[in-house]
Amino acid sequence: MWVLVLIGLGPTIRPDLAIFSVGFAVFVVVCQAATWRRRVGAVAVMAVVPGAVEVFRVVYYGLLVPNTALAKEAFRSNWVQGWRYLVDFVGPHQLLIPLVGLVAVAVTLVRAPGNDRARRYRTLSVATVGAGVAHVTYITKLGGGYMHGRLLLASMFSLMLPVASVAVESWTWLVAAGVATWSVMSIAVLEPGYSRTVAGHTDKYDAIDTRTGIGDERLWYLRFSGRSHPVTAADYAATPWVHIGRAMAQRAASGQPALVGDGPIIGVPRADLGAPVAYFAGSIGMFAYTAGSQVFVMDSFGLVNTLAAHGALTTRGRPGHERSTPMAWFVALYGDPSTPAPAGTSPAELAAARRALSCGTLHDLVTSVAAPLGWHEMWHHVWHAWEFTTFRFPVDPVAAAATLCHTAT
Repeated sequence: MWVLVLIGLGPTIRPDLAIFSVGFAVFVVVCQAATWRRRVGAVAVMAVVPGAVEVFRVVYYGLLVPNTALAKEAFRSNWVQGWRYLVDFVGPHQLLIPLVGLVAVAVTLVRAPGNDRARRYRTLSVATVGAGVAHVTYITKLGGGYMHGRLLLASMFSLMLPVASVAVESWTWLVAAGVATWSVMSIAVLEPGYSRTVAGHTDKYDAIDTRTGIGDERLWYLRFSGRSHPVTAADYAATPWVHIGRAMAQRAASGQPALVGDGPIIGVPRADLGAPVAYFAGSIGMFAYTAGSQVFVMDSFGLVNTLAAHGALTTRGRPGHERSTPMAWFVALYGDPSTPAPAGTSPAELAAARRALSCGTLHDLVTSVAAPLGWHEMWHHVWHAWEFTTFRFPVDPVAAAATLCHTAT
């Protein structure tokens, strides 16, 4: 029973891990359940937790997928960048070297005659390898990520499962010795060029390949913090994110209202926002954690902000960092109505953003998110979940107003 529950947890950990849940589910249905009644029951048990999470997401957020899937456009194709991500993972670590030997071992094991246990092994091998290949394909399709190898680790482990524990005998000793040698070399010397510490290259941005946007994030944060093992907020005390976060927390605690545009104070928040300080930021994690719950943060990348996540993505760039929400939306949505246009934003853009927020699906979306959750709102979320999930609007305020309010530009 509990094994079935665990199999179903894939999409609740990360949506793309649903691929592996499906792979293991196929094995259960084909080999473990003897009758159709047992098969249907097994699938039902596996679907309980992810099904409950999906119902909660639809009812509470009005979305069919996590907000981050919208922000990162998890259902669009970016094969060119995805191929770069795959090569960035396979190439530096020379993964094809051990793969050739391990595939030979796996083929030998699968083709070997045997009893019912051998048949189950073959079916499980097909399921795990198939899930691994499907996952690699999906990650490549969506464009990969910005952290070296991170999104492909689950694929690699799934592909290796059929040979994760093998009795070594005959010629397989050669494969075992080769894999062991490769493992030592991989740990000792095989790494991407941007992960190497080269004399004169100590800037944190040297840890990123500027051609692909893929980088060694650990090395980036190590250099950013100036610590060898940065973990806590105290380790990042000298960084701008923590310094500004603490300053905003102090301002909020003292009851001084401020609408902050990623630096300068540009006005005050609207009265019903529920927080004395509102901040427009790019990177939110460390800053938002330090700033605390009395500082409202809008991230321009849209990872946690509804409006920013639904902006139409027109150009591709570094994975996970492609969105750039104009500040006009921040001022229009969270600023006091009397707030003037800040530097870099024209009065026409701010007026257009305010007008667009009163029109069409965008108005419905931001109003629904901000409203207290009652039975009416829950049903509204369920009824409009598909519309909210697929909705996109032009990030240019003037174009958005023209599109949503059906006015001439």
